[in-house]
Amino acid sequence: MIKDDDHVEDIQILLSQLPPSFPRTGVVHVGAHHGQEVPSYLQAGFERVLLIEANPEACQVLHQRFDGTPGVTIVNCAVSDQDGTFELLLHTSRSGSVEAASLLTMKRLGEIVKTMHTPTSVHVPTFRLDNLLAREALRPEDYTLMSLDIQGAELMALRGAEGLLSHLHGLIVEVSVIEMYDGGATEAQIVEHLGTRGFQQGKPIYHTLYDEKSTFPAWGECLFLRDTTSESRSTP
Repeated sequence: MIKDDDHVEDIQILLSQLPPSFPRTGVVHVGAHHGQEVPSYLQAGFERVLLIEANPEACQVLHQRFDGTPGVTIVNCAVSDQDGTFELLLHTSRSGSVEAASLLTMKRLGEIVKTMHTPTSVHVPTFRLDNLLAREALRPEDYTLMSLDIQGAELMALRGAEGLLSHLHGLIVEVSVIEMYDGGATEAQIVEHLGTRGFQQGKPIYHTLYDEKSTFPAWGECLFLRDTTSESRSTP
């Protein structure tokens, strides 16, 4: 499917693809920005939502919107495959939006969308997801779905979440068709990484960019579900 980029609409489409038997205990949303998708998670029946956002200013908005909301937890940090302090690059659009902020520099995104620039950055605490859950005294078994929207750093986050992955039944992952960010994971790399861990890719929702030659799919979102049929075949 190719459509206009609309976070809320996209997440609703992907949540509608969850099977009726999908356990709806908790969602980990990495790259929460202003939490536009939270009402959709709660309406879909999930009991708790963990919002992880690296940008301190965006995290302030999350606190304003969701402090006091039952089941919603907010953590201000980035996630990667190692703990430490890293530079979050505040890639900014002509309208002033910093949704494209990333641990990675822009590559094709900056070449194609010439109005995008990176006027500033901020150093942020960064954790492996498994270590972050332990630090926050959160149980990985309380979460069955994870959403990753971190501008090319999705594979880095997955490499730091092996423990959490063993409990998840599904993921919604932003995938890149072209190299939007320097060193960012491609869709094929995400599919391979999750495939070796028992997750099958569903039909992606793609969004387009255009240059002087053509319009083309550049990035999108995709639902991955645990392949329970292969697990049952491998059980003696």
